[in-house]
Amino acid sequence: MTASLPGPKPVFFDILNIDGCLKWENDAVFLADALQIVQPRNILETGFFMGASSSMWLHLSDATLTSVDPMVNLYDPTVKHDGRPENAEKLKAHFPGRFTFLQKDSRAVRPDLAGQKFDLMFIDGDHWDTGIRNDFQLAIDLDIPWVLVDDFVTNVLDIYQREFTSEFFPVRIYPRKDLFQGQPIPIVLLRRFNHKISAQLGGADAR
Repeated sequence: MTASLPGPKPVFFDILNIDGCLKWENDAVFLADALQIVQPRNILETGFFMGASSSMWLHLSDATLTSVDPMVNLYDPTVKHDGRPENAEKLKAHFPGRFTFLQKDSRAVRPDLAGQKFDLMFIDGDHWDTGIRNDFQLAIDLDIPWVLVDDFVTNVLDIYQREFTSEFFPVRIYPRKDLFQGQPIPIVLLRRFNHKISAQLGGADAR
């Protein structure tokens, strides 16, 4: 697995009309750093939305990526979901053989992922209590050693602190430029306690 430095925004972002909450110029460096630490071969992502983070994972590494998103508002179906499932098809074509999109609620995706091994999970989907609790538990159930979590504030931080500090510990805290109540919104890289920790994080024996 190789990870690239972010560099200029890739042209294909504009050609494919890829956008989202994460911005290349602000956030790609965080994902690149996580890739350097983890060196993943297979990444699981909850929350595709418009495909920005998926595009970054695929461009910055040669890892395979599975992204999960129901593309509906799970709590109020009358509220329009602004995600772009068509971007998933664009990424499949642009990164052949490396991208899988599951249009499902992450709470119902376990049978689709049975038997697969993931090195890294990016949690950036349903941030209500039931959703974030499920996604942390999904990482545990699938025995994923590394988890990167966006929007590490409010519900996400609360569920982690109340229920999962015995399972994961923080390795990196990345302060996004986006603000919540005047403070940067962190992206946090977490490591599972019950996985072997090598002297050099991200080494081949760290999985």
